[in-house]
Amino acid sequence: MTLKEEIKNVRKEYGEMKSSINKLNAKQKETSDEIVSLQKSAQFNSDQLDGISVKVEGLSQDVKKANLLDAQVKDLKHQNKVLKLEMNNNDQRDRILNLEILGIPEQPNENLATIIWTLLKKVDDNISSDEIERAHRVTPKLKVQGRPRIIVAKLKSRLQKDTIISKVRKLKLTTEDIGFNGQPKVIFINEQLTQFNKQLLKKCKDTAKNKKYQFVWSKNGIIRMRKNETSPSIIIRDEEDLLNLQ
Repeated sequence: MTLKEEIKNVRKEYGEMKSSINKLNAKQKETSDEIVSLQKSAQFNSDQLDGISVKVEGLSQDVKKANLLDAQVKDLKHQNKVLKLEMNNNDQRDRILNLEILGIPEQPNENLATIIWTLLKKVDDNISSDEIERAHRVTPKLKVQGRPRIIVAKLKSRLQKDTIISKVRKLKLTTEDIGFNGQPKVIFINEQLTQFNKQLLKKCKDTAKNKKYQFVWSKNGIIRMRKNETSPSIIIRDEEDLLNLQ
């Protein structure tokens, strides 16, 4: 091979080598660009994760606040319930000596003290007029046309009130028994309950029918229920107690 041919081959090999180097450089640049792109993508994902972490932390704080508010609301509801029960108990204590009498017709210039004493003498002959402290009529919230207003009579002793309540259950007194003319009408004598306890007593009676309780009664403002003659009595203070009945 001549010198000229050798030089030609060298140039050719150099050209091929240069072309390969250029290709390698191009591939290296492409790889570098991909690395930069991946780095940018990784940074973007990292930023996204940071943003999500911030949102999750914010949501976590919101959940904590919501739980705290929920606990505060429950506490306030409990306090409100306790206050309502205390107020009701206080109101009921104010009525501890009171009888509530239904069914006595109203008359002009009526002497309620005399009427009530006449009535209570039918229940307990030992009662004196002095044991009746006062008597007055009360207009109900929902007045029924033609129905006489309730009479509230306050006695001087709790023992006398309990005696009347105990004895009257065995009787069926009517307006005829206390000297009223016309068609005899049944007279009801009960201890006076607060509006709250009246509503609760009604709900107790409804619940007793559904849950097969035989006895529902109130004494001195305390409402009790009993499943049967051998079961213990249960004090009912509010609707929650009714929900817990078996």
